[in-house]
Amino acid sequence: MTIDEQKKIFSENLSKYVIRSGKQQKEIAHELGISYTTFNTWMRGTSMPNAAKIQTLADYFGILKSDLLDDASKAEMEERLTEYAVKIEIINKYLTEITDYQTNEIISKIVHLNLEGLAELQKRLDEMLCVPKYIKGRDEVYEDYQMVSFGEHGKTITDLDGHVISTEPYKN
Repeated sequence: MTIDEQKKIFSENLSKYVIRSGKQQKEIAHELGISYTTFNTWMRGTSMPNAAKIQTLADYFGILKSDLLDDASKAEMEERLTEYAVKIEIINKYLTEITDYQTNEIISKIVHLNLEGLAELQKRLDEMLCVPKYIKGRDEVYEDYQMVSFGEHGKTITDLDGHVISTEPYKN
């Protein structure tokens, strides 16, 4: 990466955090003891601060230095890929266990969740699968407070003490 590319990345990232702060460049520069002219050259991407000033900026915004130095588009792409991986895992893990919704409707809702939404979905699905009436293909009535877990080879139903009640291999 060239120095000009690094300046551009730094400038874009700094601008993002200045906007998020809701403050003016002059105000931030003054609070940090930096001249407005110097701060403005960083914002425009014509120069970059030294490592100490980058750390000062990171501390001011409550972020890591890498948040100012790294290409945000690359980081955002990695975050999206992580989200997609989690979504695929949730779809694969639970789709066959949900009986009350159409498959396409579930997939379209999962695809639009962010990581926080995915964590909440995971929690709620785990809770839902503890209730016997939601377990697909089961004729037996289970007592309350049973856990359904999914392993490498299939589904296991246990009581809260961890005693296995039943196991069921995945269908190919």
